[in-house]
Amino acid sequence: MANKIPLNVGPMQVILIEHREGQPDVETVMPPTEGGTTLTFTFETLDSKADQTGSFARASYFTGGEATISCNFTEMEMDEVLKLFPIYDEVTKSVQVPIGADVTNNPPSLLLRPIIEGEVSNDDDLAIFAPKVVPTPNFNVEFSLNTQRIWTVDFKVLPYDPVNFDFTLLVLGDKKYNPPVGT
Repeated sequence: MANKIPLNVGPMQVILIEHREGQPDVETVMPPTEGGTTLTFTFETLDSKADQTGSFARASYFTGGEATISCNFTEMEMDEVLKLFPIYDEVTKSVQVPIGADVTNNPPSLLLRPIIEGEVSNDDDLAIFAPKVVPTPNFNVEFSLNTQRIWTVDFKVLPYDPVNFDFTLLVLGDKKYNPPVGT
């Protein structure tokens, strides 16, 4: 059974953090979101039934799940748009789709800072951090002169280190993730 839980966290400043081997991280500050940012969680469970014919669960076990951060944008620079694709080339400014590539290999991180009364909050206690995300932009937006063009980017949140049983998806109230030591 899958339970989908959407949570609108309001307007946010989105910071995409790219991790480059042997180099400092590169932070790209995106424009503020329009209409809010939505976190959607899906939890999948397997219920062990109390009897063969009943529906009462004796126990319920997590079998999987996922999280998605949906951000609505209006205007961006071309370099910012390019960084919203999972794989791109900065030199040629081209989007690449290498079939069979593992997008979970060195994905970017995402930091969300709330916009309160028109100002971006620098309070880390209000920040939301996703250690690993895969951005998937949706440019399928109808053009009309009487409506504002808003398009969505879904950031699929990946578990931090599932091989070592660290399934951390989000950190609420901090700007980074500090994995537990000795696990």
